[in-house]
Amino acid sequence: MVLWPIDVVHSVRVNGHDVRVNLSQSDDLSYNNDDTVTNRNGVRVNLSQSDDLSRNNNDTVTYRHGVRVNLSQSDDLSRNNNDTVTYRHGVRVNLSQSDDLSYNNNDTLTNRNGVRVNLSQSDDISCNNNDTVTYRHGVRVNLSQSYDLSCNNNDTVTYRHDVRDNPSQSDDLSCNNKDTVTYRHSVIVNLSQSDDLSCNKNGTVVYRLGVRVNLSQSDDLSRNNNDTVTYRHGVRVNLSQSDDLSCNNNDTVTYRHNVRINLSQSDDLSCNNNDTLTNRNGGRVNLSLSYYTIKANYTKHVS
Repeated sequence: MVLWPIDVVHSVRVNGHDVRVNLSQSDDLSYNNDDTVTNRNGVRVNLSQSDDLSRNNNDTVTYRHGVRVNLSQSDDLSRNNNDTVTYRHGVRVNLSQSDDLSYNNNDTLTNRNGVRVNLSQSDDISCNNNDTVTYRHGVRVNLSQSYDLSCNNNDTVTYRHDVRDNPSQSDDLSCNNKDTVTYRHSVIVNLSQSDDLSCNKNGTVVYRLGVRVNLSQSDDLSRNNNDTVTYRHGVRVNLSQSDDLSCNNNDTVTYRHNVRINLSQSDDLSCNNNDTLTNRNGGRVNLSLSYYTIKANYTKHVS
């Protein structure tokens, strides 16, 4: 084996394929079984038609399966069954046309299936059946065009269907049939343009159809026909612009048609034709702007 000077580019014929390799002290082209292995910058690399180890400015870039990879101690391009797996920053990554491991400022960004992903110990981009699932902060996330896993200050924010969501142990973003359902604090939530799952102090507030809702075990935001029904404290509530389910001391007060209503097991805010009826303590009450009218109606019905 001839060791060329460091500034010489040498063409090596491997298994009938011309692979361009820059020889240096860190390259080991010693013989292996099928004559396709080298070590470059301390990284074991399998030479093939898809590997281009030609020189760049700092002699650390290669292409593998059409993917640009920056060689460093944290990259392991050693062979696996189908020669497409690498590790980067301790994260297992399957190389494909949709992976871009090109260099950024801190060498931790990739794009996968058109999704920008920040590599860290908490990201697992290992392969599944259709190569679209990762885990981030213990949360299962299905990668698609609608996900943006780019970094924020504490690396916990993603966007799904244009909805801002904070990944945590209580968020399950796994796929369903139409890829719009998540669980937050054990509450099923349908993601849509009108859902805002952005964070508050204790991560329990959502906006749905312009209505502020506090998530708890008693909230069910699952989908109905027109996506306007929820249950709160066992009470069926129809969400609309006129409902304010914001929190009070014991989380039982709402406003409906500008009328203050205390939610309890005996309150039924289910829908009627014009969405103005409720039952309270067995008394049928017509909601209107006048509290005194409601009081009179309530007295009339229960007396």
